[in-house]
Amino acid sequence: MALLDASVLIARFNARDVHHSRTNNIDFSNSIINAITYYEVANVMQKNVHDKGAVVKALQLMLDSTQVAIVTKQDLQAATHVFERHYPRLSLADAVLVAQAKSLNEELVTFDADLAKATKD
Repeated sequence: MALLDASVLIARFNARDVHHSRTNNIDFSNSIINAITYYEVANVMQKNVHDKGAVVKALQLMLDSTQVAIVTKQDLQAATHVFERHYPRLSLADAVLVAQAKSLNEELVTFDADLAKATKD
């Protein structure tokens, strides 16, 4: 299993994304997202894709092909510490991913260099 960052999912659904071809090597059926990532992807798609049907189809595909992890209070508490350590390089949403990957003992898959670096701290 691997926890996915929004950068990976956005690249997957955007053929013009510089990282799109890299997503071919990711087993999405053996991956996890959290609700925060789902919301981030939805917001980016809503702002950049003008075909509502395509957005809804992509969001449904994302839900159908991954597991969804619940963000716990403990994840949020740990994320606050990660956020403090890495501010301003990481958003709070990214800090939640770092904390949750650690609590789930799962790899965090991302195309964001700052986020990847934070997972190694």
